[in-house]
Amino acid sequence: MGKMQISKCKMQSAKWGVQSILIFAFCILIFDFLAFPAHAAIGEAKALLERITATPAPEFAPPHIEMRTLINGMRCFFMEDRLLPLFRFGLLYPGGRVHDPAEKVGLHGLMATLLRTGGTQTNAPEIFDELLDSQAITIDTQVSWEEASVALSSLSGTQDEALRLLFEMLYAPAFDPARFAVARAKLLEAVRRQNDDPTHLGARLFRKLLYGRESPWARTPTPTQVEAITPEDLKALHATHFAPAQMLCAAAGDFRTGTLVKKVEELMAQYPERPVVARTAPPVEAVFKPGTWIAPKAITQAVVNVGQLATSRDNPDRFPLYVMNEILGSPATFSSWLASSIRTEQGLAYETWSQIGFGPPTVPGVLQAHAKTRVEAAGRTVASIRKIIGEMATGERVAADEVAAMKGAVLKQMIFQYEDPYQVASDMARFVFLGYPPNYIEVFRAAIERVTRADVIRVAKQYLSPENLTVLVVGDDHAVTPQLDAATPVQRYEVGSD
Repeated sequence: MGKMQISKCKMQSAKWGVQSILIFAFCILIFDFLAFPAHAAIGEAKALLERITATPAPEFAPPHIEMRTLINGMRCFFMEDRLLPLFRFGLLYPGGRVHDPAEKVGLHGLMATLLRTGGTQTNAPEIFDELLDSQAITIDTQVSWEEASVALSSLSGTQDEALRLLFEMLYAPAFDPARFAVARAKLLEAVRRQNDDPTHLGARLFRKLLYGRESPWARTPTPTQVEAITPEDLKALHATHFAPAQMLCAAAGDFRTGTLVKKVEELMAQYPERPVVARTAPPVEAVFKPGTWIAPKAITQAVVNVGQLATSRDNPDRFPLYVMNEILGSPATFSSWLASSIRTEQGLAYETWSQIGFGPPTVPGVLQAHAKTRVEAAGRTVASIRKIIGEMATGERVAADEVAAMKGAVLKQMIFQYEDPYQVASDMARFVFLGYPPNYIEVFRAAIERVTRADVIRVAKQYLSPENLTVLVVGDDHAVTPQLDAATPVQRYEVGSD
């Protein structure tokens, strides 16, 4: 592990060093605002923020995490931290939404919900809930595209009982019919209301345009699919999950690693062995799908999404692509190209940013530029985003100092991102789950430090395709459509149950 074996105190001191700088900066900004005219305060604030940005990132390395492989094959990441009498424990398993059967989309999510709410073979749902509540134990489940997770939190004094209940829930669920009916009804209501929020609607439809409406990487449940799911489906799906060799765990808090390992192994040994079921990510054909679409919605504003497919996480170019995206539209700064032009200079949008994701080896991620604007400015906002992505694709505007500044911002953010011991342990588990090395936090930092202006220009020219962008606007089609570039036919996206 090398550099990872540093003391927690060292990380904390770096953390407080940056916090002190920011607090001092805030005080100066307030003083400037009160003591000087607005234009002077803005100038002083800008200069101060530039000095802060130019400050080298404090020395940082994540705290030491002990990695263990249990006798049943489960890989675990432990960090003892006795600062407070708290215990946190999490599990990752391959149960993401991409593995839902096409006729029953939502199955994995519903199973995860019922694991927690449906009681166990020993305790009825109400009794199980009371056992958790009476001992201040919380257990949460979550499902994403590629994986599912279970997170437990308790006082250190009740960690044995918390773990016992967790594995009872995991390996001996009851999937209570009454609780199932409630959970399915809630999911149906969520599906019926999924188009209410224009931002969520835009994000969901944008993935469908890039991946295809029926792609596992873009599917969302329909009422028919949800209604087709039965408690028997949950039981059948459950029987194919939770093989220890396919799971990873993370723990942080007030515990002894050796004692915790023994306890987890004993609890899991009480339940029958589970078969290892191979699950591979459904592949995606990496092709551009250019076009302009409008999703009609009677709202006074417009949601704009512009982008394309990117690349996979096994591509070493992901590091300069990450820095490129920070320059293009980092949501953490007003100095990105999108924020500087669309928000500050033109006043077209109060929210604008870009993000880039990286999928598994057979699946390209998504590069997405986003903005919320008034309806009458939708056309100009789309044109501006197109222009800015086009400028990035040529590389001519990319300056060495902004590459250095964005790299520094990313590295400084890591100090705050990993101040929580459980965040470090759980992220390391997830990195391994996704195919990265255990020390990926260090690998990422070192790789970002090596990125140069030439790297950013190279990947921008290689991966960006301004002439093949996908554009989606959610808003009043009668008001927005006439504003859009007449050279690109505008297609109407009939939302329906999508």
